[in-house]
Amino acid sequence: MHKKKIIPIVLHKVVESKCIDFEDITVATLRKILNKSPDSYVTINDVDELSTSSGKFMYMITFDDGHVSDYKIVFQLLKSLDITATFFINTNNIGKPGYLTWWMIKEMKSKGNVFGSHGHNHFKMTDISEEACRYEFLKSKEIYELHTGDIMKFFSFPYGAYNKNLLQLSKQYEYKNCFISKHGVIYKIENVIPRNSINCSMSQIDIAKILNPSLTTIIKWKGEDLSKNFIKNVI
Repeated sequence: MHKKKIIPIVLHKVVESKCIDFEDITVATLRKILNKSPDSYVTINDVDELSTSSGKFMYMITFDDGHVSDYKIVFQLLKSLDITATFFINTNNIGKPGYLTWWMIKEMKSKGNVFGSHGHNHFKMTDISEEACRYEFLKSKEIYELHTGDIMKFFSFPYGAYNKNLLQLSKQYEYKNCFISKHGVIYKIENVIPRNSINCSMSQIDIAKILNPSLTTIIKWKGEDLSKNFIKNVI
């Protein structure tokens, strides 16, 4: 029996041609990320049903911030390829220029896409008070559930910034899984889920290493993350 081997990916705004912000990617890059067979892609809602795999990598594609490109570009491409993804939104931005609207979210959900919270605002939660963090967890959950009628179960920390206290708070507000920006391969679903970032600074070789990491690359990722955690704890 093969273990699950899921490569989690985090993306942000998708643009037609020229990237403006560091986190942008082009449609051409997105097409390369989505060039596997449709059954190679899963959402967080699918993974519990995956008991075996062929030994090949599968992919969990996620998008942060709720940019309108999630609907106008990403959703249209996903539909054409019969693929679904996971989207994390800041509820305070819904309906503002450049961001998703509630009717867009509902249509995307109706086709099997999954939504999670990215906070009500886009605050770095390790830099604000516990009271403010509680507000971010609760307000985003309340607004999403009011507009969709669904339970909000997933949370993505803005800027990937989190700590043990924030994880405990997330559980108090009944978030099942928290997503961060950190290298990794998913072998089993845990409370904290890593995601590998792809952005406009990366070459095609860099992206290929993320989508099909060798054992050496995976070991390197673990070493880099251990080093970052050590430095963070020392500081």
